[in-house]
Amino acid sequence: MAITVDPEPVWDQPNEVPEKWIETVDDNVAAKLPGGSQIKEISRYGASYWTQTAKIQTEQADGTPRSFFLKAWRVNAFNRI
Repeated sequence: MAITVDPEPVWDQPNEVPEKWIETVDDNVAAKLPGGSQIKEISRYGASYWTQTAKIQTEQADGTPRSFFLKAWRVNAFNRI
């Protein structure tokens, strides 16, 4: 499979990730958290040209808070397959 690349990348525009991707935690992601984790909040946490970062704040089974970070990006954002 060939990868196509825009001959003139646009470096002055961020990689926009739809808000819906950072509003909820996907069941597949939640399943990878430590057992007994309760998700308290998910929010945007910075960005780069390539990705948006989400911060997942949890409470562990013993009551301690613990944060996890998830990178999200759009595959077609740069005209690549």
